[in-house]
Amino acid sequence: MAALPAGGSITGLANALYFLFVAMAVAVPLARAGTVGRVGVAGRGWIAAGLMVAAAAGAGLSGFGHGPAAVLMLPFTLLLAHVGGRAVPAFTGVWLSRISAAAAPPRPLAPVPLLPAITAASLLEWSGWLAAGWLWLAAAGLVLVRLLSWKTFRTVRYPALFWLHIAYGWLPAAFLLQALALWRPELIDPASARHALTMGAMGGMMMAVMLRPAMRRHDRRLLMTPLMTAGLMLVHMSALLRVLSAGTAFDLAVKAAALAWVLGWACFTCAFRPAVTGPIPRPAFSARLE
Repeated sequence: MAALPAGGSITGLANALYFLFVAMAVAVPLARAGTVGRVGVAGRGWIAAGLMVAAAAGAGLSGFGHGPAAVLMLPFTLLLAHVGGRAVPAFTGVWLSRISAAAAPPRPLAPVPLLPAITAASLLEWSGWLAAGWLWLAAAGLVLVRLLSWKTFRTVRYPALFWLHIAYGWLPAAFLLQALALWRPELIDPASARHALTMGAMGGMMMAVMLRPAMRRHDRRLLMTPLMTAGLMLVHMSALLRVLSAGTAFDLAVKAAALAWVLGWACFTCAFRPAVTGPIPRPAFSARLE
């Protein structure tokens, strides 16, 4: 049974503080923008903030023992798969309609059968069943098939949107790596495979979304600063280094990944300051004036 590394009470406290910081980073701009009680993207943001608070509690408790990683990560995986699978194509559809009136709108990910497949794979992996690998492969296939309609390469000219696609692309990669870790653990261990989900997909998506209220608006577009770009690049580089550490000099790769992760979030903290100290544009996560 895979378990999250406890690392002692200090590690648990540090992880808890991280999730609390992320929760505040999501909730503060939402509250300042007057989105309390609203639905849609803002409502999903409040749900995410609530889940981060729950994760903080779980992370704190993990400092005193081991928990089943597959089960502890399940709520976040479902949230990312479902909410991200609807928000990213929604933002993409608006952009594509601007650059090409004839462009077909991207199709959002259907919750069925994707979410049941993820849930079953997590539970079977927790139970130690190698058959979970087939469900992880199925989940990856369901995501990849739908991603073909999202026209990712047409978003390269719009970095604020392109980074959302990059982050979501880690999701099927994480599912594939989970299957590989179950079947060929000598190639990649479960912990390294799971970092594709936690650092790549979750970390990258959270940063890309949370930076949107701090971006400047111009001609119905969100403009990123060099500091924002650096933060996102460092976080994704960190995820890549951590995943590849399974087949390299482990200690060196992990230390490099940790350094890139810390520097990336330091860039985020500096770039995010306008969203905390200045006026929040409405809607907070979109460039469209309403």
